[in-house]
Amino acid sequence: MDGVTIRDARGDDYPAIAALHLESDLFHHKHLPYIYARTTESHRSESYIRGLVDDESSVFIVAEKAGRVVGFSYGYREEKGRFPFHRRRTYLVLDNIVVREDLRGAGIGRSLLDETVSRARELGYSDVMLNVYCFNTEAIKLYTDAGFEPLAQDMMLKL
Repeated sequence: MDGVTIRDARGDDYPAIAALHLESDLFHHKHLPYIYARTTESHRSESYIRGLVDDESSVFIVAEKAGRVVGFSYGYREEKGRFPFHRRRTYLVLDNIVVREDLRGAGIGRSLLDETVSRARELGYSDVMLNVYCFNTEAIKLYTDAGFEPLAQDMMLKL
């Protein structure tokens, strides 16, 4: 991962983060047009992103290369265990890892993932949970190589 640094996201990273979100949205549309509409702009406002960046219970980091944001990882706090038969848990939901398409396969995603997990530990979370679509085999490999294991399976019947 030559020349790439991982750092906290900042509000002024918004244009690059929005562009990466758009790239991710188009990737999902390509594979699941039934669920994701084609879009020409990011649909996450600057105030929304700044709110995520400023949330101290979440993890929002970026990968930077030659002074440009080329990837990010974002996860937020969630609690489970309201029923007596569940154990109470507070964990990080890894909502998204995005790496610029032309830089995928260079270890940036793994570095973002490793740093996200490290920060989740520092914040005292019990686990890191995530959802990944079956078509996204590269992401699945990234997560399984890092030790993530399947826990549940979403299924859908189109009507």
